[in-house]
Amino acid sequence: AALPFSWEVRLRAKAQERWDDAWGERALASAAGTFARLRLQYEDRLDASLALEKDVGEAGFSDHTAFAAVWHARHADSGDAPALSVGIGDFIGSWGQGLMLRSGGFPSETSYPRPRDSVRRYDGAGESSARRGLFATASRGRATVRVLVARTALDAATGDDGLVTSIRSTGYHRTEGEKSGMSALDESLGGARVSVEPADDVEISASLLRVAYSPGLAPDEPVRKHFAFTGDELTLGGCDVRAAIGDLDVACEVAGTSSGGTAALAAARLSRRSARMRAGVAHLSRDYWSPLGGGAPGFSGGSNGAVGWAAAEYRARTGWRIWGSARVTGRPWRSYGSELPNGSSSAGIGCEVRVGDGLRLAVESTYRSRVDSVGDPTRTRASADRRIRATLHTGGPSPVVLSVWRNSSLSDGL
Repeated sequence: AALPFSWEVRLRAKAQERWDDAWGERALASAAGTFARLRLQYEDRLDASLALEKDVGEAGFSDHTAFAAVWHARHADSGDAPALSVGIGDFIGSWGQGLMLRSGGFPSETSYPRPRDSVRRYDGAGESSARRGLFATASRGRATVRVLVARTALDAATGDDGLVTSIRSTGYHRTEGEKSGMSALDESLGGARVSVEPADDVEISASLLRVAYSPGLAPDEPVRKHFAFTGDELTLGGCDVRAAIGDLDVACEVAGTSSGGTAALAAARLSRRSARMRAGVAHLSRDYWSPLGGGAPGFSGGSNGAVGWAAAEYRARTGWRIWGSARVTGRPWRSYGSELPNGSSSAGIGCEVRVGDGLRLAVESTYRSRVDSVGDPTRTRASADRRIRATLHTGGPSPVVLSVWRNSSLSDGL
């Protein structure tokens, strides 16, 4: 008979020649970067994990730790009986379209509309991705309730008045300055989400998050961070809808904060045989901020504004495919809050064909235009460029990818 337990161990180590004198004296422990993870599973009832990580230049092998245990009380497909899962430890999550709670890197058009909610354990190497606390999901019939409570120590930089000027996300603790900001900010978080399905393939949800900080946040650089959140408490609320109508998936979400920020996002995806199309729009006011979510395709570094995107792809049974995409962003304010025009647009088209046994050749052309500052905060510059790229992919168990591209500037002037 098969054992009810299963386990997995992962170990990784690296070293580098470069060494910064600010990291202190080089030693055997500090010279290596390591990652170790242990996962345990008991039938389909219990999942547990423990991860330890250190970067090159850090002294302790447990500079970063992540642990979690999740107990599944009953299967979700057990008829009308309630399904319950309870977890403790580090977790990440995604609710709705991610305006309030979102996991992952920079938002991409291909991930919208987001199909499902999740709050799950975290045992990765990222030191600012997760929160630590309790999380639970309970469902019965067509209703689901998700609750999370967390208290997490975050790295931060503080000013002379003891308030936090910025939250650090790198996770590095090598220099004296980096060590001084380690766990300098205490974040308390509580949230709940209720979802109901009034009909097949339709889900309506409402969410609430409340965050408290000690010490409070008081960003420096009043021009660059003019619209950044200031204070020690923030409440976020929102609602969203998902629906599937045949081959069409649609979703929308709206959210707001107690500081006056608002955000909205709507997206659709149509999949029919060999064709797929996506489109979406989003608008985030300049003072909207969520410590665990926010963002939209085309926004990075905390910049907000308006964006619209569309993409289409056709994949033939013979193996060739063609695709095209376009995106336009517009901001009546600059990234990071400076009051300057800032917008951009991009478009691309490409195709891929098979040129032999296992060989694939792709050719694509992209165009991008933008309006940005030129150093002087009272002046802007419009510019545009184009890229043509050809890529040959050999396929197989050990693929080789060769790329050739050419960039050209189409305009450059005030």
